[in-house]
Amino acid sequence: MKNVKEKLRSKLREDFFEFLKHSKNYVSADLFIKGLSIISIPIFTRLLVPSEYGVLAIFFSFVAIFVIISGLGVRGAVTRYYYEKTDDFDKYYGSNIIFIILWGLLLSLFLFISRKILISFFAIPITVLYLGIVVAFFCATFEIYQAYLQASKHSKKIARLNIFKAILGLILAIIITVLLKENRYYGIIIAQIIVVSIFFVYSLVSILKISKINFTFSYVKYSLLFGIPVVFHLLSQYVLNSFDLVIINQLVGTKETGLYSFAYKVGMLQNIISMGMLRAWSPIFYEKLNSNQYNDINNLAKKYAKIVYLVALTLILFSREFVIILADKKYYASLNIVPIVVISYVFFFLYTMYVNYAFYYKKTYLIAVFTIIAGSINIGLNYLLIPKYGYQAAAWTTLISYACLFVLHYFNVRFIIKPEIITRLRVLLPNFFGIIGFVFLFCLVRGYVTNYFALLGIKLSFLSASLLFLFGRNIKEIFYK
Repeated sequence: MKNVKEKLRSKLREDFFEFLKHSKNYVSADLFIKGLSIISIPIFTRLLVPSEYGVLAIFFSFVAIFVIISGLGVRGAVTRYYYEKTDDFDKYYGSNIIFIILWGLLLSLFLFISRKILISFFAIPITVLYLGIVVAFFCATFEIYQAYLQASKHSKKIARLNIFKAILGLILAIIITVLLKENRYYGIIIAQIIVVSIFFVYSLVSILKISKINFTFSYVKYSLLFGIPVVFHLLSQYVLNSFDLVIINQLVGTKETGLYSFAYKVGMLQNIISMGMLRAWSPIFYEKLNSNQYNDINNLAKKYAKIVYLVALTLILFSREFVIILADKKYYASLNIVPIVVISYVFFFLYTMYVNYAFYYKKTYLIAVFTIIAGSINIGLNYLLIPKYGYQAAAWTTLISYACLFVLHYFNVRFIIKPEIITRLRVLLPNFFGIIGFVFLFCLVRGYVTNYFALLGIKLSFLSASLLFLFGRNIKEIFYK
């Protein structure tokens, strides 16, 4: 096994081997965690009535929004400051953790004062709102600790922590939910409170070991200038990812919200792969830019994209099988929107290939502007189309919004930031359009085939053809050598 690893290292180049190594850690952890989430669906849909499941969906939406606001974009700033290669990172880190805790307490007070407005908008019980405030406060510190681990390339430690966090949360959630006789959604919420409080304490102790606790405003100013535009970007990104759940719940109902949420959990497998690889890609990308290794960036980007496209096609071809394995028949109605969700996440991947340039050159204000534009498009189209065409329209509006986001960020890098060399579209798009062609052809063929085993053979043929299309040259070189 050691010899095989050494041969792979020599053939793939050190940088791509390192990228794959860290990607493996992030992706495997994310797959495991999201896998637990998907596996838990049949459990909790049997323990909870639909209205209770709907309350949970909105609770997590509330938490997601205020975790972003609690963090103030400091996570990204920590990663960026680490690559400044200064000798005062410990002081910078200490100042920022003090600030984030103080800010979290102030924000929690504000949310408590504004509770009537929030309850009216999210339509959740007041106790659930209070618990959501607590969860959001505890999560911010763990996010900042993970930023340090990611920047210092401790991908294995991040993976282990997140896996343990997910397992503990699921076990506690099942136990507490079973013990409750009514309002069983509190079982999952209470489990979240316990888990995030444990990780808050652990993160704080770990941060104290690697930082100097003082308060220097210049360090906080650096983070805020970098991070506040990112907050608007992340909030708008949340709107793109999840706010349609809130809108569907407002306009259509709890059942449709559940179907849409399930479809996104299946499609999210695509995002798990993309985001796991992105976390490995970003440090390598920054290092390559620092040393002006532009050709290496393009070569790595092309290989990275091919993996993402292959995963997307696999999920689309076998989406029915995934749904049958993961859910009861009452979820099958969401099958038709899974491919749309997957392609949306491919556009999200394409956007990340260019937004990293803005992070690197500290041009974060336009990140926020573009994400707000895309988020506004998403909200407007959802309110316009969902009443007419049902919850399925939300998948198409998200696809359109992500495509807009990709185009905006490409033009931002190409014509505003203007780095010496950027990742070229011809590195990314030809293979993308090739995969879209495979999807289109499969959809045409599928309409004429009713036998399951015949259709399975066709799926495997399409997958094999796409594998040769994307990696044929690499496969040929391996066999030739």
